[in-house]
This record gives sequence, C-alpha cells and structure tokens, in this order.
Amino acid sequence: MLNRRIQAIGCIGALLWLCAACQTQNREAGQAEISYRKEGFMKTEIDQLIERELRGCFDYFWQETQAELGSVGYGLTRDNTKPKEKDFASIAATGFALAAYPVGVEKGWITRKQGLERTVGTLRTFEGLSEYKGFFYHFIHISTGLPYEGSEISTMDTALFLAGAAATAEYFGGEAAEIYDRIFKRVDWTALVKPNRRFFMAFRPKDTEYEAFGEWSEAAEQAVMYVLGAGSPTHPISGELFYTFSRWLNRSGPYEYIRSYMNSLFVYQFSHGFIDFRGTADRKGVDWFANSVNAARAARQFAIDAQEEFKTLGPNSWGLSACLGPRGYSGAYGSRPNGMPGGAQVDKNDGTVAIHGAVASLPFTPEEAGAALAHYAKYDKLWGPYGLTDSYNLDHSPEGWFCPDYIGIDKGIELVMIANYQTGLIWELFNRNAYVKAGLQAVGIQKTEK
Repeated sequence: MLNRRIQAIGCIGALLWLCAACQTQNREAGQAEISYRKEGFMKTEIDQLIERELRGCFDYFWQETQAELGSVGYGLTRDNTKPKEKDFASIAATGFALAAYPVGVEKGWITRKQGLERTVGTLRTFEGLSEYKGFFYHFIHISTGLPYEGSEISTMDTALFLAGAAATAEYFGGEAAEIYDRIFKRVDWTALVKPNRRFFMAFRPKDTEYEAFGEWSEAAEQAVMYVLGAGSPTHPISGELFYTFSRWLNRSGPYEYIRSYMNSLFVYQFSHGFIDFRGTADRKGVDWFANSVNAARAARQFAIDAQEEFKTLGPNSWGLSACLGPRGYSGAYGSRPNGMPGGAQVDKNDGTVAIHGAVASLPFTPEEAGAALAHYAKYDKLWGPYGLTDSYNLDHSPEGWFCPDYIGIDKGIELVMIANYQTGLIWELFNRNAYVKAGLQAVGIQKTEK
C-alpha cells in the first residue's frame, strides 16, 4: 500500500534569491497570455466556478464519510469513489474531511451542530483504531475499523490526519479539542528518526513487532511532519531534523525552486494546505511559499513546452501530479526534470492531467489557476456530483478519456487550498494551534522583514 507514496516522492546554497525571483516572475506572469478571459470567462464567473468546485469538494467529504451513528467506522472517509472500493477508507482523506467541516459551517452548507457532531464522532473513532506509537494504518475498512489487508502504518498520512484534526479542533474547541489533544500526545515522533537523522516513511507489522522502512530523503510533501513532531509536548523531535533531507535546487527556465524526485505538483501543496508559509523563511533563508509559487509556474511552463508531445497539455491545462489515469492510479506523473539530479527522466507521463494540480495552486498562481479551472469547466464529461473529477487525457484516444472517479486526497487538497485562497480559514485555524506554534518556532520558520 505504500506504493502510492513511494511512486510520488522523490546541498543548496543561499536561497534569498527566491523573493527577488518571484517579483521578477510576477511581472513576467502579467505579460503572459494567461488570462481566463481567453477561455471566455469573466472574473465573476471564475469566482462562481471556484465556489462550485469548493462545494463539490465539500460534498465529497460530507457524503462519502461513514455517518451511521454508533458504527465502528464512524467518520472514516472513502479513499475514492470506485464502486468496488466502498469499504476502503483513507486516514489522510479523513484528515481533509475534518478540515472540510469548518468550511461547511462557515459557508452555511451544514450547521455548527452537524459539524461538531461529525468531528467529535470521528475523533472518538480514531481513539480506538489500531495504531503503533500513535501512528495509524494508511487504509482502513469502514465496516470494521480494522486495517486494510497489506496496509502500512503511514507517517505522512497520519500527519495529514492530525493536521486536519488540529484545524477542526481549533474551530470547534471543547470536547473536539480535548480528544485531539489526547490523540496528538500519544504520537511518538522520535520513533521516526533514523540513525542518519532522517525520517522513516512507514512501519509494517513483522511477526510480533513492527519494522520501520523507507526514508524521507529529499524535499517532498513532508514539511508538516517536522512541524508537528517538533511541537509535540510529549515526544518531540529536534527542529534541526528539518534540515537533514536533501534540497535539490532546480532551474526550469526563469524559475528556480527546490524540487522533489517525481516533481509532481501535489508535493508543493500538501503541507501548504495547513501551514501558512507566506512571508516566512527557514534558517537557511528558504521561502517555501515562494518555492511553491515557482514550482507551479515551472509546471505550467512545462505544459506549454510539451504541447507538441501531449495535446492535453497547454497554458491552461497544466500541473502534472499523482492521480488516476487511463490505466489506473499513477504516482509517476510529473513535470520534467524529475528523477535524480542529472539522471534519466523517470516519469510515466502519457498526457494525463490531474485537475487538482492547477486548482490547488490558486494561492500560488491565482490567475493561471483560474484560467485552468475555466478551461476544465468547458468539458462536460469532467463534471460529476462532487465537482470536477480527478483527471483527463486527450492523448489516450480520439474521443479523449475523462476520469469517472474521485480521490479523497485530491479533492481534499483542492478544498483546503481554495478555502485558503478565499479567506485563509484553514491557515488561520491550523497556525493558531499551540503545538503548531511551538513546532514552527523549533523548526525555525519565522516571519521575514517586509
């Protein structure tokens, strides 16, 4: 079950150039032909599309989460909408569901009472789930609450659950905050640390014990783990571990950024869905928000440059990322360059474009992302009960391939990033958590002078 994470992931000098580079690229972006008006939409219509997509994302989590009171799997959210996988829950998707409930209340789509009931019930379920040192199994049976066969105990997916739980606990307070506090305090972050001071990726049962394996060896989506771990009041890790993974500096045209192994766009989004990196830098001077801005712009530029190779790609169809493709799920979709620095390209790009790639980049590149959303919206086959489906591919066949399904984490990153783009709600909730504040300080993420 770890293959999804392993497929998708993948030292550096002074990086104070990032802020200056972003200013230059802002001017370039303004000169580029990226306006959503070229897709036949006005600004108000783009705002309406964004709201429509946000509502679809919310409805996924409200409707695809077990809501039968008293059930052992209450609050667990389906990993995807494939008909044969109705019992297949993801703890990361459940974390995004928890983050969705405050959004639903603020929008008036559910009452505060409904959101609180779903939140408290979900957290109670997690108090009783199988875990190892506070980390949960990646996939769980909704019907029984037991681990899915072959599932690993996932560090990153546990972190995404905890991040969503922290945001909703801050919003509702009371019993929700109390249960979250108990769940968070039992996580032993020190169990993640390898002798080389990097993080293990996961644990798996072996005989009567558990075996740690894998390594977060280079920058990917894992920043939130270091913040949560360093802020733990019971089992903290050193904030200095944030500086032990490799940081591969990449230049794609005018865009410089620290890239991941596969260069899938989601890795520049997941931690940013919760941590407000705007106007901050770490101890090495890296502005991680600017880094994601540059990664998004480079991903768009790759799509422009690759139009002759893949007809799906273009200035308003971009953001290669892990998603469902015509042959199933693939974590090997990513912009180039990818793979080891200076090595061969390792992507399996076939023209499939993940909808969340551009849409979840709204906080980074609002005009470019809005133009992409307008482009996708014109394909009727991409619309379903929960907004735009997971992906599409015009290279697969003459009539094109349009994904019929949704994936929870993909709708989840869209939801939190749209909410942050609109109001900053999830950023505000997550970053006011006491443990998050302590973790940011320990890691050395600090505000920069304007």
